[in-house]
Amino acid sequence: METRRFEASWPSLTVAERWVADACRNLALPGDAAYALQASCEELSTNVVRHGDRQKDQPPGDDDLWFELAINRTHAIVTLTISDNTAAFDTAAAIAAAGRTAGPDFQIGGLGLTLIKSLAAAVSYRRHDGQNETRLDFRLSEEGPTVEEKPA
Repeated sequence: METRRFEASWPSLTVAERWVADACRNLALPGDAAYALQASCEELSTNVVRHGDRQKDQPPGDDDLWFELAINRTHAIVTLTISDNTAAFDTAAAIAAAGRTAGPDFQIGGLGLTLIKSLAAAVSYRRHDGQNETRLDFRLSEEGPTVEEKPA
């Protein structure tokens, strides 16, 4: 398993992207799986930096916001877990709602979440110890990740 914590800042995103690329090489991920993981990771970590707010109950002076990435590979699955200490936000629910077609409730944005929805075989979220934790599972095949059929 590869794990690293980053400051939730714009400059840290570039460092995180390089780290993820190195982790994909270290874990010998096929190209398609590496792309799926990198694109999803970039979207989620950028959202932490762009939208992550300080928690209301965070102690004064404790303004250090961070995100942590963990990548694990088994034979058939690669898992990306992103944790952060920003205000609660259920990423799995947002991803599940992403990609709706235009209509009276349509809002611009969420295209990255729609991409994640198309790439990840499973998405889960939990809030614990003042942290958000989002887990994405990507199924591996010899050709790369497989995308499960999702109900329309």
